[in-house]
Amino acid sequence: MASEIKRFRLTAYYFRLIIVVMIDPLKMLLESRQALGMSQLDLCHQAGVSLATVQNIEAGRANPSLSTLERILDALGLWFQVGYAGTDWDALADHGLPLASGSENPRHPTPEGLRHHLTRAVVEIEARGWPKNRDRKTEALEAMLLALRSAYPTTFQSWFGRSKVVNRLVPDNPSGRVIRLKRIAVRALSEYL
Repeated sequence: MASEIKRFRLTAYYFRLIIVVMIDPLKMLLESRQALGMSQLDLCHQAGVSLATVQNIEAGRANPSLSTLERILDALGLWFQVGYAGTDWDALADHGLPLASGSENPRHPTPEGLRHHLTRAVVEIEARGWPKNRDRKTEALEAMLLALRSAYPTTFQSWFGRSKVVNRLVPDNPSGRVIRLKRIAVRALSEYL
């Protein structure tokens, strides 16, 4: 890494932290510290954390809080960013979302995959400003959630029962188009749920 300190980012996806690995982040922390000519003791003083915390993080034995990690990154001139993971609409179509798409190599749909992709889609739709920005994807998602709630209520309740966002997306009085899309979704869901 020479004397140049490269910036990297940590991206927090909905529900869990995922480290975007452009290079090994632990190695980057160590190399950044060394490139700045800092000892572990210098870093712990500058970041306001214990020496043991710095040593354990560099050794891969720690699970620091975001605030601790932020203080260490700041002391090294590094940063992290939180953002949305985005939706794989083709994967959702492979799982039965009534949307005219799908991947060239369709994936085998699984309940876990459906839940994962539905969660990402709900977050994306909410971030785009639902209900103002209704489009084909939003209608297809509403239909899929409606199909899940009506045909598989136990599954819907266990996955999304406490989610205010999901429950707002499921229409009480769906349009004729959403009802037709729901029928397509129920047929697709019946193949693997």
